Amino acid sequence: MQPAVDKLVGRLEVHFINHDDELVPDTFHQAKVDEYARRRDEQDIAYGESLKAGKETARYLGVKNGDPFHVQRVDTLKGLFKYCTPAGERLYRWDIYAHIAEHASDLWEKTGTAQQRLDAVTHPKDLTGRCKSIHKAIVDPWNLAFEDAFKIEFDHETGSKNKDKPNGYYTVHLQIEADSSFRARMDSLYET
Repeated sequence: MQPAVDKLVGRLEVHFINHDDELVPDTFHQAKVDEYARRRDEQDIAYGESLKAGKETARYLGVKNGDPFHVQRVDTLKGLFKYCTPAGERLYRWDIYAHIAEHASDLWEKTGTAQQRLDAVTHPKDLTGRCKSIHKAIVDPWNLAFEDAFKIEFDHETGSKNKDKPNGYYTVHLQIEADSSFRARMDSLYET
């Protein structure tokens, strides 16, 4: 495929020299060239859409970054939380992770190491002597799941001296779902 040539074909004008030595538009061949350019444009658009659809399918199937638990994470989040608008109260990431760890422990334990999981559910002020940021092995897969489940990213407050707005990662667009049958539904969906 030669995109530069294809793009030029769309602008090509076909002429011929008549018996009076005049340059005259060749409508018959021009129509063929225009039809070819239109088909190529349609093929390019279809190819681009198929690539986009393939990426979306791969992402939905959890193929992104080779993560076999992505779809399960997204479904789990949709069962544990609901999107709220207008904005609700702040839910901090460590509290959200603690809720996941409590209500979807089997899935939570498939992410990161035991120490990384422990750090993720601990308030940052209690992480003395250790790194105060949560390891990417926990954050990255769950952030991707939150993005796919609710189209949200965590906000990050820094430098706050206001006790009502403490520092940390949070969202105001989630509310904890009160459905008590969630655990049974998820267990039946993902029995191993």
